[in-house]
Order: sequence, then C-alpha cells, then structure tokens
Amino acid sequence: MQVQQSPFAEKIIDGKKFSRRVHGVKINAVVGLNTLDFIVPYANSMISRVEVVGISECDTANFYILDAQENILNQHGYDVVLSGSYYEQKSEFAGDLLQGMILRCEVNAQNIGTIGVNYILTQVEPIE
Repeated sequence: MQVQQSPFAEKIIDGKKFSRRVHGVKINAVVGLNTLDFIVPYANSMISRVEVVGISECDTANFYILDAQENILNQHGYDVVLSGSYYEQKSEFAGDLLQGMILRCEVNAQNIGTIGVNYILTQVEPIE
C-alpha cells in the first residue's frame, strides 16, 4: 500500500484521493418528531461521524440511511437517548455512501428550538 499525505488537504492511498467533508443541516424543531435529511452529493464517500446539537436532555433520535426513493437501507440508531445540548456518534468503521443517498436523523424533541446535525464524511475519488 502506498500512502501520500498533504498537510491540511487530502490523503492519497493506492490511487484514490480521500478528503474530509463536513455538512450541516438545521431546522426549527417542534415538540415531537422532527426530521433532518441530508442528500449525499458525492459519487462515492464514507460516513465516519454524526453530531447532533441544540437538543434537550433525554431527547431521542433514530438514524437512517435511505436510497434516493427513501427506502430504508440501514438504521444505525434506535431511540438513542441524547444528552445535554450535544451528542456525537462515531463509527468504528466507515460506511460506504453513494450520491443521492439520504442521511436521516429523526429527533423526538421535548422542547422547541433549533436542532442541527453535522455529518462528517470522507469523499473518495479516483486519481486520473
């Protein structure tokens, strides 16, 4: 395996370029169920972490990966109890994502306010 890394940029491994990408989504939440969707813009990427901010103690969340037609491909969080105003879920392995897939976070909120979700991805591109 050949690895080439540029400071503060990307990493190149075996002819593929890996770049960190962070995307945020936010909504004005209501008491009850709130849905935050993010559509993956990259041809090939991996998700490594999800952060939820602006939540109340003991709000709960479900995390899904859906295809472009909104069919559930994977649920990776089931009634997760969120703590304080910040929650982070880090993957022990990176899940593959394709362009057009939907990352969905459903938050069952106890209070109104602004809720945000940050999706930390790694974009994977072939080097031409």
